[in-house]
Amino acid sequence: MKKTLKGFLAGMVTAALVVAPIFSYAEGGQNIEAFFNRVKLVVNGQPSASETLLYNGTTYVPLRAVTENLGATVNYDAATKTASINMPNTSAAVEQTKPAAPVWTSGRYSLKVTETSSPEDPKTLVITDATNEGFNFQLLDEKGSAKLSGKVTVSGNTATYNATELDVLRFTASGDTVTIDEAKGLQIPSGKAVYVKEASEVRPSMIVNSWYDGKFILQPTSATDPDDPVTLIVSNATDVAFDFKLLDAEDKTVAEGHASVSGNDATYNATELDIVKLHIDGDEITINEAKGLQVPSGKAVYKQEDKNAPSTAVTVFKEGTYSSGSSASAKTLVISNLTATSFDYQIIESNGKDIITKGTAKILNEGVAECVFDDEYKITFNDAKNNVITVTESVQKLLDKGTVKFYTV
Repeated sequence: MKKTLKGFLAGMVTAALVVAPIFSYAEGGQNIEAFFNRVKLVVNGQPSASETLLYNGTTYVPLRAVTENLGATVNYDAATKTASINMPNTSAAVEQTKPAAPVWTSGRYSLKVTETSSPEDPKTLVITDATNEGFNFQLLDEKGSAKLSGKVTVSGNTATYNATELDVLRFTASGDTVTIDEAKGLQIPSGKAVYVKEASEVRPSMIVNSWYDGKFILQPTSATDPDDPVTLIVSNATDVAFDFKLLDAEDKTVAEGHASVSGNDATYNATELDIVKLHIDGDEITINEAKGLQVPSGKAVYKQEDKNAPSTAVTVFKEGTYSSGSSASAKTLVISNLTATSFDYQIIESNGKDIITKGTAKILNEGVAECVFDDEYKITFNDAKNNVITVTESVQKLLDKGTVKFYTV
């Protein structure tokens, strides 16, 4: 609907702090055409009833209506014909929106002490899918078999698992230590038990990840024993640890455990003498046997069942912390949970606390990863193999200029 501009200018000031272009109206002057309510106004996600005016490609809105909806105040000095905007103190609001520090973290925890130690006590606590609302857990015996598992509800640094009204486990987190209190009935663990996060799960790592989940098939040799396990299953692989199973010809588990990683090599210690050492080279894993386990016989080579398996060259990304520069406004990129196919990331504001964006990026090919949020918005990571990662947004929203280079800290 077209209207003349005179009545609108009497009650409206442009929303921009600098009014551009400036409109004037004079009796007998040139008439102009403008469109009322051609553009819908939404403030903080809520539709506004304020009228808008579209003229020559620029939208004009009532200054007071918009700024007050944003929490600011508007004052007008008639003597000087000056409109002033006063923004509220936003420090308290920023403080409230800071993400809560993670109290619970996924990982493996080893039993350190119990009130009434028993050989039957589970030796390992495994926490997965940990958030500040809940997590899944498993309590494993010394052979890695699950004695109890479930999902718990979190309240701060405490968590509760209710099997029944009487059978309850209470978890308490303090840094890398988790204490479990047992309610009568479960008998797991005995009394109170303290579990400490395994060193391989907490140490920082800048090693390119070589290990990946998959099914590996034994490559027979002249020395192969008919009783040797024929399948190796790798799961939950990171650059610091992974779980494995060795299966016989009938897919029955012959051995299983949790191996600690050092680059392309990994070690599983069952006892001081019972040790399995593993080495990965692309789509092949070689297992060297220590006396005692007899699994496998001597040295065995397992090849990835999928012929298109990722190799050590697939991902050049590294876990760790990267900075966009040394200035006070530098942002931080944190890469974690790196596998051959994906990694988790966070981009943090220069204050070191506020998370700008986070997600899981899928590795598309060597040095290229992508996190797609919707049809119009995605973030792309390019690793130049020299500890520089370029992060680009498909639509400029969160990052300055849409592209930022991050350098290894």
